[in-house]
Amino acid sequence: MTFHDLEKALRDFFRTATTRSPRTAYKNSLKTLLHEEFQRAQKERVPFLFWRRLFSRTSSLGFVSVIALTFLNIFPAGEGDTIAGQITPQGGLVEIMREGSVFVLEGSLSLKPGDCVRIGNRSEAEITLGHLTSIAKDRTTVCVQDEGGLFLEQGVLHNKGTGEVMAKRGVSRGDKNTHFIVIVSDSGEMKTIVQKNNLSVFDSQLRRTQLSAGEEISLRTDTALEDVLAPKDLALSDSQLEALASKLIITRTKALASMEAFLQQNASKGMRDLISAEKSFRSLTQVLDSARDLTIIKRRHLRFTTLSEVYDQLSDRTKDVELLQETQAIETLLTLLRRNRTSLGFSYPQTQVQTFNRYVLLEQLFSLSQKEVQKELHVLQKKYIHNFLRKVTNSPLKTLQISTLQKELSKLPKNHYATRFQEVLQKELPYDLVDQIGPNGIFQSF
Repeated sequence: MTFHDLEKALRDFFRTATTRSPRTAYKNSLKTLLHEEFQRAQKERVPFLFWRRLFSRTSSLGFVSVIALTFLNIFPAGEGDTIAGQITPQGGLVEIMREGSVFVLEGSLSLKPGDCVRIGNRSEAEITLGHLTSIAKDRTTVCVQDEGGLFLEQGVLHNKGTGEVMAKRGVSRGDKNTHFIVIVSDSGEMKTIVQKNNLSVFDSQLRRTQLSAGEEISLRTDTALEDVLAPKDLALSDSQLEALASKLIITRTKALASMEAFLQQNASKGMRDLISAEKSFRSLTQVLDSARDLTIIKRRHLRFTTLSEVYDQLSDRTKDVELLQETQAIETLLTLLRRNRTSLGFSYPQTQVQTFNRYVLLEQLFSLSQKEVQKELHVLQKKYIHNFLRKVTNSPLKTLQISTLQKELSKLPKNHYATRFQEVLQKELPYDLVDQIGPNGIFQSF
């Protein structure tokens, strides 16, 4: 190893240099060459020859430059002595892992590249790295990167300022005065929540998406952002359509549970269920913003989304008539329930057939509307007719299906609600079941 080899490496470096910082591995190789040459010079006891070589006419500009850069700490001669930031315990057990040893943090400490911080149960610590201040919460493990920045192995980091937090799934980079939270679960899922200003999230291939205050994103796999974050004009995937359908079921179930609570004079439970139903309905917009395979979930603050905006956003992404009709019907359901929650004057239907009870509740609530809502009512009532039929047709034997149908119908009261319920039910019966019982046979006593 000679100065000539070092000069050649430096020429290659300056020829390929860009405005970006050189890779750590490349800087380390240059430092190794320089250290070895210094050590050789010391062993040969020729310090004068070194300085004469440095300032001789044959010395290249590159060689002189690296010596200057080393002394100016741009290429630090010993990275182990570099101060990356500061940590201050805020309570509880905080451990520092450094160069193979572990010790308990007693007070403020300067952090070096490669240090790892382990936060105990019900403990936390403040970490300052450049312009980024982070609060590490309990059961968190975070390491200081050689290039600057934090690597979150597991746990929660509350961050404020300019800087980046890395994890296995990607990188969250905050702009000036950004407030954001990064959470890494035991399974490696990375969630980033933006509280103030804007933030960039990169996947493992450095593909990027931008988040604003109130939004969040979860990286559940190593799938590239560019591949799964769908453009606005791209049709919804089967996974997204299934997720939307599930959320609509949850919404109407919560809404009718809320109505039942109001009718039973349990206003506090009714209000909780209503708020939960409205939140579930608004969360349909999160499915529209998320990855097509739902491996990456991008969230927003739902309170900023009105009920009417849900249908508008959904209609921009799909022309599925059945899905849009159900969405509009549930919007009407939620609106009517909130408007009339304190003045529900009808009795609560109490039969052993839950689907019939919900069918009646819908008809009672929609009767309070001042505009024509029969179409929306029938869309929702038909959902409970189908639920009733699903129980009937659960058995593969036709004789058992007929027996179940007859048994369930016998539980219904004899009133106009039951009559309308049966009329719709007859129209929805499977053809093979109608052939077995005849067009009216099983309903004659009603």
